[in-house]
Amino acid sequence: MRKVGVVVVGLMLSVGWAARADEDTALPPVSGPDTALPETAAGGAPLPQAAAPAAPAPVAPIPADVAPADPSPPATPDAPAVPAETVPAAPPQSAPVDVTPAPANTRPPSINVNPPPPAIPPIRRPPDANAAATTGAVTAKIPVEPLPPLPPDAGRLHRPDFASLGWAVFAGGGYEDFTNSNVRGMTGGAGAWDARLIAGTRSILGLEAAYVGASRNIEALGLGTNSNLVSNGFEGAVRFNVPVTRAASLYEPFGYVGLGYSHYSVTNYTVAASADVASGDNVMTVPFGAGFAYGYKAFMADARVNYTPTFYNDMFQASTGGNGALNHWGVGGNLGLSF
Repeated sequence: MRKVGVVVVGLMLSVGWAARADEDTALPPVSGPDTALPETAAGGAPLPQAAAPAAPAPVAPIPADVAPADPSPPATPDAPAVPAETVPAAPPQSAPVDVTPAPANTRPPSINVNPPPPAIPPIRRPPDANAAATTGAVTAKIPVEPLPPLPPDAGRLHRPDFASLGWAVFAGGGYEDFTNSNVRGMTGGAGAWDARLIAGTRSILGLEAAYVGASRNIEALGLGTNSNLVSNGFEGAVRFNVPVTRAASLYEPFGYVGLGYSHYSVTNYTVAASADVASGDNVMTVPFGAGFAYGYKAFMADARVNYTPTFYNDMFQASTGGNGALNHWGVGGNLGLSF
């Protein structure tokens, strides 16, 4: 009996300790005087507690390329629709975004149309004896053959000025004859001579002054076989040159035209013996012609052809019926010196 009583007491104690453990587990821990105790109903049973708020549901992320919904209210008949503000779509996360601000000055940059002058390389002198001794440079003298001097007037037209106009004196002779057939019937061909001073032999324009003369035989009634028709005169002419120089040589085609005077006279003339030919006559001449001159250093020579009309001539008027002009042509040459 005593063993049964001990077992019963042990069971009761186990049940009591289990109930006390359940109560201790149901009560919340007290952390301070202000901690509220859970309300209990009559009889000690705890009141049911309000359910704890549920955790918010996770929100799915909005894609980057989808614009947010328009928050503006819908349009009604009484209130018109309000346009929503347009929000630009955000660029994709993977695309780079240019955040560089736009330049304030939009004008194009100025361009310098005048390039800077080219740089001049420094002048390098060959090392002298002192520099060679200091730096160990090697110097050598290379013989250089000097260039021949260029002629002053090689291959170009001579530039005219007072010092280089070119002056020359000539003396020469030639042959001439009348162009009138009646006069040629009484006279023969003439030997001519002249002396000339020329200014501008090396320029385009020049001047020429000359003494001219000629002598030929003449046959007329009452005149002896040794009678001659002699002329002497002076001429002045403007000369047009084309001077071309080669080293010390001058090659010059030229032409001229001028005005002159000539006096004609008959030698061994007897007035009583002949009335067909006048003893003398003074005429005006207009010579013109062309030629070619050559010069080498101070030496010069030329050759020319000319024609000379005459005016106011009365030498052969009686014997030729008024057609006794003394017009004549000629060819000749001259030698001279230039300075």
